Amino acid sequence: MPIEESEKPLVVKVNGAAQLVVQDAEAYQKLLDRLEYAETIAALSQGIKEIEQGKGVPAKEALEDLKKSIKFNVSIALCIG
Repeated sequence: MPIEESEKPLVVKVNGAAQLVVQDAEAYQKLLDRLEYAETIAALSQGIKEIEQGKGVPAKEALEDLKKSIKFNVSIALCIG
């Protein structure tokens, strides 16, 4: 079965040890997308945990600090619905 159909990587071994992995480009992109999603979820979970521990900064305060740090007038609108 071709790699494109199985979406499984082909592992090339030398002397019994894995040396190279060949994978269909579409399957590889799906893997990268899943990794990015997992990393995003982990970062959001960490942020929520820190907020629950009182380590967060209110959004308005954070935006004001950002405006000061970039040293030019930026109008930032915060919409909370």
